[in-house]
Amino acid sequence: MINLETIINFALSAGRFVILLGVLIFVHELGHFFAAKMSNVYVVRFSLGFGRRLFGFKRGDTDYCVSAIPLGGYVKMVGQEDMPKSREEAEQAEPELLDVPPSRRFDTQSAGKKLAISFAGPLMNLVFAVPLFWLVFIIGIQVPIFSQHTRIGAVAEGSPAEQVGIQPGQRVLSINGNAVKRWDELQLKIWTNEGKPLALEMGGLSGQTTRVTVTPERSEGSTRATIGVEPLVTVAVDRIMPDMPAAQSGLRVGDIILAYDQEASDNESISKLIETVNQSAGRPLELTVLREGKTFKMTVIPETIRAIDGVGFEDSTVAYVDSERADAAAAALKAGDKVTAINGKPVQGGDDSLTTALYALTGDSVELTVERGGGLFHAPTVFRVELPLQQKGMIGVVFTPFILERFGPVQAFSRSLDAFYNSLALTMKTIYFLFSGKVSTREMAGPIGIAFLTEESLKLGIGYYLNLVAFITINLAILNLLPIPILDGGMIFITLVEVIRRKPLDEKYLLLLQRVGFALILLLVLVATFNDILRAINYILGGSFIE
Repeated sequence: MINLETIINFALSAGRFVILLGVLIFVHELGHFFAAKMSNVYVVRFSLGFGRRLFGFKRGDTDYCVSAIPLGGYVKMVGQEDMPKSREEAEQAEPELLDVPPSRRFDTQSAGKKLAISFAGPLMNLVFAVPLFWLVFIIGIQVPIFSQHTRIGAVAEGSPAEQVGIQPGQRVLSINGNAVKRWDELQLKIWTNEGKPLALEMGGLSGQTTRVTVTPERSEGSTRATIGVEPLVTVAVDRIMPDMPAAQSGLRVGDIILAYDQEASDNESISKLIETVNQSAGRPLELTVLREGKTFKMTVIPETIRAIDGVGFEDSTVAYVDSERADAAAAALKAGDKVTAINGKPVQGGDDSLTTALYALTGDSVELTVERGGGLFHAPTVFRVELPLQQKGMIGVVFTPFILERFGPVQAFSRSLDAFYNSLALTMKTIYFLFSGKVSTREMAGPIGIAFLTEESLKLGIGYYLNLVAFITINLAILNLLPIPILDGGMIFITLVEVIRRKPLDEKYLLLLQRVGFALILLLVLVATFNDILRAINYILGGSFIE
């Protein structure tokens, strides 16, 4: 049943998306406005929003106003029409503009000025992405460790990769002689080379290199070509507790665990790392560690302690409850519950204070005092739960599958330029591959998909959100530069055609081009919206929104 909270959350989500879309369109139109003013074109109106004018003021020639529909804005210039009009129609529509000198009309400007005004909107979107990326790297963003490397964690049985001898633990150094450093670079190369042999240089854990040739193919039911590999989903050291084996062994925060006890470096073994540590009390455990690009081995001996099985904690908060491993009494706990006392003694503040206190216990069970919920108008629910303690091997670390990318202002600016270039290149390649058929149109996302992704990114943090907004504004810029009439790229294309012909296009041809352009845009929107609906249905039925 849909309740009031659901309705409010939906309204807030819709509102946030409308504001985001409005900001990006407004930035786009601001570019056109500045270029028109610099070119001395008569700007009739610069509106924040569409529809009926609510309020504003006039300064010089231009009416600066706020309109009723908050979806971006628009710039209205004399001599620029979305659809061609005859002189008589234009005069009837706005007789007050008859006295505007021909030299200040958009349609009488030189080709250079028309191109500058048309290109200024997309350019403003591109420029806007750089400070957004800069803020992302200043604030910091948690990224999966696997996204930062090309090491393989699993190879599908019977896949092209298995057939040429690619194994888990190896990493891809280059493809066709071009170095690859990130998993998304590797993926894009594979997706866009269906049926074409790729020469891969592979590196092993011990430093040896091999070369193989593999041909990506599209498996049944898939929209993308693949060679049948998955990234190594490994973990890094997030925190180290003092006076515990990890601290004594020399492990550092940020160290990435690639393998242990001579086990293969694959996703199956890495998933059992914590279980292996728990079962290795008093026994030397050899870890293969990646630190600052160098791989080496180190030994740590897990210490025997008493712990709550199947329940994970983040600071003083319950992070998860594993129903298969946890005691039946732990069913009373939920992720997000806050532990305020252990055996009646208040938990001190600070990272790992709860975990440290639990390590010091010597009995067979522990009583936790727990708070749940609470808010401005009601107190939290407080209850107690007694849980058994089990002996485990522990080394005193908190592992994480993510790493934090955060930099100072200068380095963040450098990284923002790199992120801008990578996002721009990825966008252009993806659009090219969509139109060339190398990437399925099922990859397209419309307003519903974009709204879903922005909400999910906001849940992960402001860094994720700004990163996605920067990527969206770059996409908006490139899409607007496509040579499709009614888009800025269409205006640029028509202007270039008129330069080549040395005379304007006839109105009947302009009208035809406008109609063709409108039909193309409508078709793209329908395809993207259809994809969104299918994703939404899959998500409602318990699947993933994005494949």
